[in-house]
Amino acid sequence: MNTVNILRNRLISPAYTPFCTKTLGSVDVETVVVGAGVVGLAIARYLAKHCDQDVLVVDQRPSFGMETSSRNSEVVHAGLYYAVDSLKAALCVKGRDMLYDYCASHGVAFEKCGKLIVASEDEDVETLEKIGQIAELNGVVDLEPLTESQVHTMEPHVRCRAAFFSPSSGIVDSHGLMSSLEREIVSNGGTVAYNTRILEGDIGGSEKVLNMEDVQSGETTQVIARNVVNSAGLWARKISLELQGISKEDIPRIAFVRGNYFSLKEGLTQGPKFSKKHLVYPVPSNDGGLGIHATIDLSHSTIRFGPDVEWIDTVDDPDNLEYKVDPARSVQFENALKRYCTHVEPGCLEPAYSGVRPKVVHDDGQKYPDFVIKDHGIPGLECLYGIESPGLTSCLALGEYVGQRLTTHALKI
Repeated sequence: MNTVNILRNRLISPAYTPFCTKTLGSVDVETVVVGAGVVGLAIARYLAKHCDQDVLVVDQRPSFGMETSSRNSEVVHAGLYYAVDSLKAALCVKGRDMLYDYCASHGVAFEKCGKLIVASEDEDVETLEKIGQIAELNGVVDLEPLTESQVHTMEPHVRCRAAFFSPSSGIVDSHGLMSSLEREIVSNGGTVAYNTRILEGDIGGSEKVLNMEDVQSGETTQVIARNVVNSAGLWARKISLELQGISKEDIPRIAFVRGNYFSLKEGLTQGPKFSKKHLVYPVPSNDGGLGIHATIDLSHSTIRFGPDVEWIDTVDDPDNLEYKVDPARSVQFENALKRYCTHVEPGCLEPAYSGVRPKVVHDDGQKYPDFVIKDHGIPGLECLYGIESPGLTSCLALGEYVGQRLTTHALKI
């Protein structure tokens, strides 16, 4: 339901759950969360359930998680790769355990299938050792070093010189997770409004004014809130630029990266061989990604390869996002797989799907490796930029972290 109809139903239907259960004067709602991806939903869930806030989530799409949150590998990361003392490292390690506990208690499908990280060439061994050192500093204590023969016992067709096995890595049903978070928001008095676009706003004062539009009818409405959380993912910079009160120079630049995935051709008898019991990763590449890896689904029936890193032009309209996978990129994927897997034959792969993720970049073009969370010096505002991997793994920890920043400023990770 969109925001215009929510306001209308609030006036005419006493049985309809209003998005304000307290007397807030001229304030319509305590907190507006912009963006119904997995992170936005997790933030709203934390505020509604643990802070007793009246929360309104708005998203321009017709349902939750229709962009980055649903177009990824669905991997639960252990926290191996991220810079020590970074938000990614702290929130991933904490979020991993929170996520497994949440899924177990809320009936969300997941599996701790584990992950192999393989050094396929001699020059990769040093990189692998550095991963182990970083992981230990990040609080990952369960990495298991493996020899070549031990890896071959697990994955007979994987080529390597050395490897780590990460038993706390896994996979999760991201759609089931987001559906559960949405239900919790509503059951705790919150509201989720889809097909609702932020047009502009003024958030510099104690009362934050947001002008919104129903993307289907074109009707507009105004919502006044005490707090605003910009968790719009790909569109976070665009939203911040539309809000008066934020210094434009303080808004990070965002670049878009398309991650393509390929799968084995239907009915193929020759091709890469994997047990489909574990995730298999090479050591990370130098292009801003973790390398083209082999991932499985919860049914263990499908294996996918990806994502790669394809820098694309940023767009302002979700309808202009291009998700088509270029079949010619299969050659790049085959070459990447040959580094750590046997039986990779030309033409064995076909396009599967793609996703687009945001990366923060400096003015000089250098990529910023961490999440960026800023209040822009405005009480009651939190803006999240560059929330890519491990955003899915970190979502519940991000929800708690942003919720604490917004309500108590007790910044505990």
